[in-house]
Order: sequence, then structure tokens, then C-alpha cells
Amino acid sequence: MPLYHCTHRELKIDDLIEPGNWGAKIFEQSVSHPCWDRETVLETVRAEHFANKPSRLRSTFSCDNIETIRCYRSVQCKGGFIYEVEIVDKELSYHKGDFNYISSD
Repeated sequence: MPLYHCTHRELKIDDLIEPGNWGAKIFEQSVSHPCWDRETVLETVRAEHFANKPSRLRSTFSCDNIETIRCYRSVQCKGGFIYEVEIVDKELSYHKGDFNYISSD
């Protein structure tokens, strides 16, 4: 099954998308990042109640169908490039969730 990733960076074939880019942006701006409060609450809840799930702050995000990633781009990544991607290290943990549960506010 193909996976799709959206980013503002232009990628070349065989480029690796390193996990943690979202978290790096959050930590770089700290409390001035508009999502700081939301992400710190989500991370606290994850660590306390779902420690077996991967952290959003150290993850890479993808969608499993083209329509979903197009929707994501229109709401969260305006003007971004959509790429078909694959998981390189199948041993890493993953979580399948619904990004509609996380507001952009």
C-alpha cells in the first residue's frame, strides 16, 4: 500500500525524510510556536497513558491514500509538495491515527 507525505521541501528520489521534523520546529520556537501548548499536552498524555505509542514530536507523518493527503495539504500544508513514500525501517513503531482529531489551532 502506498503512503503519501506532504512537505514544503523539494525532495529528490531516494531522499530520506528523517523523523522529528515537526518536533524540531516546535522545540526551536518553544513557547512562541502556535502549537506549543497543544503539542506539550498531547506529549504529556501520550507519555503517561500511551507510552508504547511513538511521540508525534519524534515522528514522520504520512497518509495512506491520495485524497487524504490532498485534504491535509489544503488545511495543514498549503502549497506543499506531495510525495509517494515508503517506510524504510519496518522495525520502528508506528501509529495510525486520524489527523482530523487534532485541530490546527
